[in-house]
Amino acid sequence: MSEFGERSVRQGQIVMLGTNVLCGCEPEGQVQVTTIFLDRNYLIDQVYWQYAAVLADRLEASRFLDTPYIEPVQLLSLRREDAARVELSLDELAELSASDFATDLGGGERFYRMQALLSSVLHIIVPYLEIGAMRRARTQRLTTKLRSARPTRFQPLRQEARRAAQLLESDLTRKWTLAELGREVHLSRSRLATVFTDAFGKSPQTYLAMKRVETMAKLLRETPVSIAQAAEDVGWRNRSHAADMFRRYLGVTPSSYRKRLRARSIDQDRPEKRSPTT
Repeated sequence: MSEFGERSVRQGQIVMLGTNVLCGCEPEGQVQVTTIFLDRNYLIDQVYWQYAAVLADRLEASRFLDTPYIEPVQLLSLRREDAARVELSLDELAELSASDFATDLGGGERFYRMQALLSSVLHIIVPYLEIGAMRRARTQRLTTKLRSARPTRFQPLRQEARRAAQLLESDLTRKWTLAELGREVHLSRSRLATVFTDAFGKSPQTYLAMKRVETMAKLLRETPVSIAQAAEDVGWRNRSHAADMFRRYLGVTPSSYRKRLRARSIDQDRPEKRSPTT
């Protein structure tokens, strides 16, 4: 479930999610997720060497990479043999990423093995991806900032952005303004907006709305409070507005979300049917 609607997922399929996509799944708590982060400069290098025969330099590769846009939510139905190969590669890639650099494979050997595994995964799934020239979802167009190329070395998250995010999360019910946040972290409104969006890919207001939806969903899952009370507890006193925001980020209304949870709870509590003994 997401702002892009609801889709049924079966074994052997892959869910591709872009950054800044808030989503939910049913049943919850039964999904193992492997997340891969790709630095933009790394992608530029890969594109350049892949198309070195037709691209003049890395700048042209960068412009080429800016042209297509991968849809932020896609459900990929891989062939059975492709799904099995991806699963094996992801398992080994995750194991190498989590293990100590001083053990197992060391130095260059380990790096090239991880790169080989990543390339094998991309080689399989890229042909399944849907690519377009523009973003389709309104909220994706309005709240997500396309980032320009960065230095290869990852830059640390700016302290002001981290502090602003902590302030928003610590008091969700407060009607924060950019001016108030800016004073707290000692930045002007415009500078805070730039720093925060560079760090999190969305404005402070959009970040706050997303955190409110996350907390409201948690309240509906884990407590018996009413929908109106859950909305007020996260800072929304207008139930209609809360429902609109909830549906925008999770793809379903709060009432539908709670009905699904109750239906699942009833199914789990229902005793299994047993065949009569003979």
